[in-house]
Amino acid sequence: MCIAPCARYVALLSLLTYATVASSASYDFYVSPSGSDKNPGTRDAPFGTLDRARLAVRELKKAKKSDITVGLRDGRYMLRDTVVFSVEDTGSPKQKITYEAIAGETPVLTSELPVEDWSMIKVLPKGVPVSVKGSIWGAALPQGAGRIKYMFKGDKVLPRSITKGFIPPVRYEGWCGWKDPVQRKTTPEPSQYMKVQKGIISDWGNVTDMELVIMPTCDWKIYNLPLVSYDPETTYVKGAFTSFYALGASKKRTWDGTPTAWFANCPEGMFKEGNWYVNTREGKIYLVAARKPEGITVPTLIEYVRVSGNTRQGGDDEVVENLHFKGLVFTKGKRYTWDREIAQLNWATTDVSSALLRFRNTRNCSVKSCRFENSGADGISLDLTSQDNRIEGNHIRRLGCTAVSLAGYLPGAKDVNFSNEIIGNHIHHTGEAYWGAPAISICQSGRNRIAHNLIHHVPYNGVRVWGTGQKRSTFIEDGKVVTLSKAAENVPLHSRDNVIEYNELHHVVEVLGDGNAFYVGKSGGHNIYRYNYIHHMTGTHASAAMRTDGVGTAKNISFIGNILHNVNKGGLVFKGEGHRAINNIFVDCFAAGSSKSWEGGGGWFEIRCGPSKGTILKNNIFYATANKRPTFMNAQVNMPSRFRGKGLEIEVEKTTQRGNICYAKADGKTDAKAVAAKSRKQGFKLEYRKITAISVAGGRVVLNPKDKLWREGYEYIDMSRIGLPEDFPKAWRKYDPVMSMKKYFNH
Repeated sequence: MCIAPCARYVALLSLLTYATVASSASYDFYVSPSGSDKNPGTRDAPFGTLDRARLAVRELKKAKKSDITVGLRDGRYMLRDTVVFSVEDTGSPKQKITYEAIAGETPVLTSELPVEDWSMIKVLPKGVPVSVKGSIWGAALPQGAGRIKYMFKGDKVLPRSITKGFIPPVRYEGWCGWKDPVQRKTTPEPSQYMKVQKGIISDWGNVTDMELVIMPTCDWKIYNLPLVSYDPETTYVKGAFTSFYALGASKKRTWDGTPTAWFANCPEGMFKEGNWYVNTREGKIYLVAARKPEGITVPTLIEYVRVSGNTRQGGDDEVVENLHFKGLVFTKGKRYTWDREIAQLNWATTDVSSALLRFRNTRNCSVKSCRFENSGADGISLDLTSQDNRIEGNHIRRLGCTAVSLAGYLPGAKDVNFSNEIIGNHIHHTGEAYWGAPAISICQSGRNRIAHNLIHHVPYNGVRVWGTGQKRSTFIEDGKVVTLSKAAENVPLHSRDNVIEYNELHHVVEVLGDGNAFYVGKSGGHNIYRYNYIHHMTGTHASAAMRTDGVGTAKNISFIGNILHNVNKGGLVFKGEGHRAINNIFVDCFAAGSSKSWEGGGGWFEIRCGPSKGTILKNNIFYATANKRPTFMNAQVNMPSRFRGKGLEIEVEKTTQRGNICYAKADGKTDAKAVAAKSRKQGFKLEYRKITAISVAGGRVVLNPKDKLWREGYEYIDMSRIGLPEDFPKAWRKYDPVMSMKKYFNH
C-alpha cells in the first residue's frame, strides 16, 4: 500500500500549487496569532505559529529554489517551547530565507503566563515583616513556570524580595579566600560557603528557592548564587557551585557606604509595593500590593529562537546559513541562572542557552530592525562556529545580561567564530540582573566589526574583548602545553583582529568598579579601536575609558582617532607591549583618585606594568576646559607589589613618542606647562601648546575643521560619522531615565 507516500505527494503538490499562486504575493507564507496551524498559511488563512511556518518552509524548499519569505502579522505570539531551526531549515547562498514583520505591523514573541486568582493572605507566612500585614496576596504558580526570577506587571519588572543589605562577617586575605594554608583547611570552602549573621534570614524550609546576591572580594563582579542549604546553628549558607572569588566581605567592605550582600526571594524581603517571592514547595507566589493585583505575568522560557547546526568533534561543524529575522520583538524572557562558573570574568559559561535569540554554528544569518527588551538574560548570542553573521539596526534594552555575545570555543579548540558584524544598534540598560555582563561581549572570537552602535547606561564594561577566563594557567595546543602568560597570538586566543569603530558610548561602568568603556584582556593581538566617542563616564569606580589587560597576552592593540570626554577616572591605560595610541583626543579626562593607585585615576594616559617595549604614543591631544584640572601622564614608577616581578617593569625608554601635546584653557588656576614638565620627568614627551581646534558646547566636544592644527599632522575626526546611522528610527533613539546606583543597591 502507498497511503503514506501518496499523502506526502499530495502535500507537496499542494505546496507547489500554492508557491505558483503566491509568486505575485508579498510573502510565501503568512503567520498570525489569530491564525491556525491547520490553515494553508495564506494571507486570508495564516498559520498560527512560527514553528508551523518553519515546517512549511522546509517542504517548500524542495520545490522552490529562490528566496523564501514568511510574513508575521501584528500581535503577541505566546511561545511554550523554543523554536529550533536546524540544518534541515537552512538556506543557501542562492536561497535566502527570511522571517519578518509585515510592513506597519509589530509581531511580539513572548513566553509570559498570567498569574490569576489572587487572594488576600490573612496569616503572614513565616519571616514576612509585620509592617506589610494586610497587603500580602497569594496566587498559584502557573503550571510550567518553574522557579521564576522575573515577574512583570505590564512592561515593568517587579522588584523581587531582597533582605536588608549586610556586610559579610568574614574578610579574606586573597580574592579566592585565605592565603594561610592552615586557615584554608580549618574553615569551609570560602568560594562555596558563606557565614551569615544571625537574624538575616530564617529557616523557612525552602532555602533552594533563595539566592545569595553578593559583590565578593572584588568590585568588578556580582553573584546571583543559588543556594542548596542553610545551617541555622553555624549560620553557614552553601552555594550550588564553587565560584572563583571568595564569598566574603569586599576589599572595600562597603560600596560607597552601601552593604555588598543580601538574599533574594525570601519572606524577609517583603518590604514594599511590588515585592514578591516564590515558594515552589507550596507552588505559590506572594506579592505585596495595596489592592488586588492585576496584569501580573511570569515568563516561562529563556530562549525563544535557536538556529543551531551540528557540532562535530575534530572536524568542521555543520552550519545553518542564510536565515534572517527582521522587525520582530522579543520580550519577557526568563532570567538565566548559573549552574557552574568556569570563567573568571565572564558572567556566564561557554555554550549555554542564555539568549532570547541564539545562533549556534551558523553562517550568513542576520537580525535586523528587531527589538529585544524587558527580559532576564541575553538578547542575542552567536556561539561556537559563527561566521559572517550580521546584527544590525536593533533596539536592545532592559535586559538582565548582555545585549550581544560572541563566544567561540575555549582555548585548545578550533578557531571558528569570526567575521561577524554588529552594526548600528542602540543598546542601553543591560546587565540589570548580572551587573558584570558587558553590553557587547567578544570571547574567543576574531575578525569581527563592531561599528556605529550607541551604548549607554550599563553597570560595567561597554565592549569587552576577552580571550579566556579559565582558572587553569595552561592549555594543550598541538600536543604541547602552553602557558597563558606566554601564549603567542596564533595559539588559541582567538579574540584578535577585531575592529571596533565609530561607536558612541556614555554612562558606562555606572555601578561596579575596575571597568572600562572598552576593555581588552587576555585576548589575541591586533585588535583596533578607532574613531569612537566616549563621554560622560561619571562612575567613581571606573578604571579608565579604554584599557588593555592581561600582561603577555593582549599585544599590539591600537587606539586611533578616539575622542574621550569627561571621563572621571582617566583616559587610556596600557598593560603589555606593542600597543599604539595615535591621534586620540582627550578632553577633561581627569583623575578622581590617587595617581599612584593601581585601580586607575592616573589621568590622561597611564602605563601600569610592562613589558612596555614597542609602545607608540603619537600625536595625541590632551585638553582641559576652564572648570577641569588637567592631570599629568602617569608611568607609576613606584609600582605596588602587585605588579612587581621579572618582565613587569615599565620601560618608558623603549616607547616611541612624538607629537603629544597638552593645553588647559586659562582660568587662573591651572598651569599646563607645569603639567607637561612633570610628565617629562616621568619619561613622557608631552609638550605644552595652545590649542584652538577643540571646544565643548552643549556637553559635547566640538572640533573646528578649519583649524591649522589638522594641517600639521594631527588627524581631523568627523564626529558626524560616529554613532547611530541617520536612518535609525527616531522612536528607538529615546531611552529611559538615568541609571543610578540606588536602583541596583536598593535595600
